[in-house]
Amino acid sequence: MAENMNYNPIEALLIFSGLLGLVMLIVWPEHGLWFRFKRTMQNHKRILMEDALKEIYESERNGQDYSIKSLAGPDDRRFKPSA
Repeated sequence: MAENMNYNPIEALLIFSGLLGLVMLIVWPEHGLWFRFKRTMQNHKRILMEDALKEIYESERNGQDYSIKSLAGPDDRRFKPSA
């Protein structure tokens, strides 16, 4: 059985290096793909919160009522009646 296990150490090293590089690309702290995705999602949530607070502030400043529909914005189709 040991006779069938011929391998080239250079190929094994290249495969290991490639896999290690791929893992590092994904999980490298602050620069990896996972952390960039996570930071993007946090920024997206923060922007949505800021937009909602701005809408509430502007509505109260202008003496208007605000609702979920006004917070959703004009392009949100979830709250529009279906045709």
